[in-house]
Amino acid sequence: MKTICHYIFVAAAFALTLPLACRAEAQDEGPVSIVQTYKVTPAHRPAFRTWLETQGSQQFAAWKKAGTIMDYLILLNPYIANDTSDDVMIVIDFPNFFATAAWRQIERKMPGGLPPEALKLATPQPTVLTDLLARFDDPSIDLAKAAFQITKFKAPSAAAYSHFVKHFTSPQFAALRDKAHVISGFRSYLNREQTSQSWDAIIIVQAPSWAALMSAESFKAGIRADLAAADPEFKKMMETRKTIRTETSITNLDAVIPSGP
Repeated sequence: MKTICHYIFVAAAFALTLPLACRAEAQDEGPVSIVQTYKVTPAHRPAFRTWLETQGSQQFAAWKKAGTIMDYLILLNPYIANDTSDDVMIVIDFPNFFATAAWRQIERKMPGGLPPEALKLATPQPTVLTDLLARFDDPSIDLAKAAFQITKFKAPSAAAYSHFVKHFTSPQFAALRDKAHVISGFRSYLNREQTSQSWDAIIIVQAPSWAALMSAESFKAGIRADLAAADPEFKKMMETRKTIRTETSITNLDAVIPSGP
């Protein structure tokens, strides 16, 4: 049985083999996500968190209900971030590129999706438009207990990185979910404008708890050894991974849980 990940990979791989003009048209047919981040001063952290848990969550839920956006995920750094980490990240999903036109209309009056009162508390960072390469989720996970880890990469070749995600990253995280039972979800996104942003690709890993997330690293060596023994392409990707992508930052975030009516 073919999963959604299979079709995402086939579409992405096909698009990356096309000439540039045709590639843009092909990309318009696949899932697209906006990755919007924000900087928040320590003095404004409590107030902005409250806004995200109330009016902010309500607004995104209303946009989803109206069909303006397909889905969203609001993540908050539990600690004061450094220059390379994000204070807040919101991932906004659309079925294809054309559907993002609705967000461009929102941006005219609400930069980064924030109304005037929220803009006094947080500063939206440059918006990043991405293509979804792979994804699996467990909708039954309790987001109040879940932990999220964001890893950003520089990846000079979009085609090489897409191949790498299919043959290395996705099998590895699938094993961490199915065999080690330490993660519950995984998303891989590729920046559409690789020459104009500080990162080219991003991975979002979801675990059922912070304890599970922190234990995942201890399982990686064994899982990689098993996968490499069974799959020559995985072994090749494992041996050449440092030439395909360079890790630039890792940030651990909490999900924002709506409060109030």
